[in-house]
Parts: sequence; C-alpha cells; structure tokens
Amino acid sequence: MRAPVVTPERYRRLALIALVLIATIIVTGAAVRLSGSGLGCDRWPTCTRHELISVSNPNRAIEQINRMFTGLVTFGVAAAVLGSVWRTPRRRDLLWLSISLVAGVFAQAIIGGIAVLVQLDWIAVAVHFLASMVLLAAAVVLHHRAGEAPGPYRTVVGTQARWLARAILVVGSWVLVAGTFVTAAGPHGGDAKAKRLGWAIPTAARLHGVSVMILLALIVAFVALARRERMPAAALQAIEMLLAAGVVQAGIGYFQYFNGIPAVVVGFHVAGAAIVFACVVRLQLVLRVPVTADDPALVRSGALLADVS
Repeated sequence: MRAPVVTPERYRRLALIALVLIATIIVTGAAVRLSGSGLGCDRWPTCTRHELISVSNPNRAIEQINRMFTGLVTFGVAAAVLGSVWRTPRRRDLLWLSISLVAGVFAQAIIGGIAVLVQLDWIAVAVHFLASMVLLAAAVVLHHRAGEAPGPYRTVVGTQARWLARAILVVGSWVLVAGTFVTAAGPHGGDAKAKRLGWAIPTAARLHGVSVMILLALIVAFVALARRERMPAAALQAIEMLLAAGVVQAGIGYFQYFNGIPAVVVGFHVAGAAIVFACVVRLQLVLRVPVTADDPALVRSGALLADVS
C-alpha cells in the first residue's frame, strides 16, 4: 500500500493538534488535583488492586477520564511522528522533535504513576508539572519550526536583545518552579493523604510573586528595546503577546491569593502558566530566521551559502 503524502501545511496542522493536546492535558491534570481526585485511583497503571478501570465514585471517574485523555495525547504525538516520516520533503529535525514528544508523553505517564504510588508527594507532583512544561516547550518548537524553512539560522536582533530574551527564559522557568512551591504549600494537594510542603503559604507566595515581578520587569524592558530598535514585526508581536499574557496571569495569581485560593481560579492560573511559558519559548524562536539563498543579510555581507550551511 502506498504511503500517504503529507504536505508542509498539513504537517504543521498535525503539530498544532499535538501542541493543543499537550497544553490541554496540563489543565486536565490540574483538574484532577483541584477536585481532590489525585488518589481516586490508588494504583498505576490499573485503577485499583483488582480493577483496571473503575468509575465507582466521582473521584475515580475524574482520574480515569484524565488517564484516558493521555491516550488521546499519545495518539496525537504519534500522528506527528508519522506525519514527519510521510512529510514531503522530509526533514530530520522535525522527525526528532516529534519523537521527543512521544518520549516525553511516556515519561510523563511514568512520572504520574510514581506520583500516585508515593501518594502525591509534593516533589513528585512538582516534577510531573515541570516535565509537562518541558514537553509543552518541545511542542511549541515543533509547531514553529514546521512553519519555516530548515536551518541554518541567523539572528535578527542585537546582542542585548538576545541576552534579555535568555534572561526571560531563565526567570520564566524559575517562576514555574516557584509556583510549584505555592501549590505544594497550598490547600489543593489532590487528596487528604497527599504529602505537603511544610512552608507557610504567604512565604511561598511571596517568593513566587517577587519572581513574577522580576519576569514582568524583564518583559517590559524587552518591549521598550524592541520598539527603540525597531525589531521585526514577529519579535515585537511575540513580546507584546507575552506581556499581555504575563499581566493577566499575574492578575489571576493575586486574585486567587486574596480570595481564599478557589479551585476554579487555580485552574485558570495553571492554564495561564502554560500560555505564558509557551509565549516565552516562542519569543526565543522568532529572534532568528532560516538562512536562504536570497537572504538580504548574506547579499550585503557577500557571504557564501556554503560558509553558513
């Protein structure tokens, strides 16, 4: 049987589907914890000692739905791998990026199983969340690169902007880590048996809040730099989108803290964290473009393509 042909446009749509599914399962995973269903199924990969699947109570049903959604995510990333094999023309970078998504999904399943077996110890839960963000970052990279020509690449901004973008990535990653401390000290552990971080909530929230303020300051500085240096439209759009997402996310964070940390609002905060981090990763990607034969920068410099490939 003849293998199907996947055009670059169709492949980017497959990459988008995988990205959306990965982002969605971050939120559904949070819903399991926020609904107190984290140990609804106290075994892994089975639900109970004697049942593979059980919906005998609401908590088990919620946990089972999330586990079943993991299967849908697996299907989505597998489609991305097959699409990269059938894509015409085939690109090795897209193939390896898509394979990394499959590996990440399986790793996440194992980490999630360990979290259940250790009764939602806060460290395991934090690692589970942070690994999800790494997986999300890989999906953002795959989707972005699927829409552009293959490398090599050249930067379109100056040294100051590149270092500022890297600082945003480092601080943005730290904000995620600090956020897990707030979660670990907060009231939504996923189950009454969950092992919690013994910090006072205000202490964890203060650390997280200060980190967020530093991140927003870096983002504002980048916006000012982008406008002053008249950076390409893609870079300006990316940083302005990140600023908007960051401000909204900070507002949600403060609202939930001063209103008793309601579970529904925490769910929106988790979704916001995924959006903000996706924007942080995308910012890194738009600061460079693929080198092409008609690249004006190469024409001005007199460089040969053979020298950059």
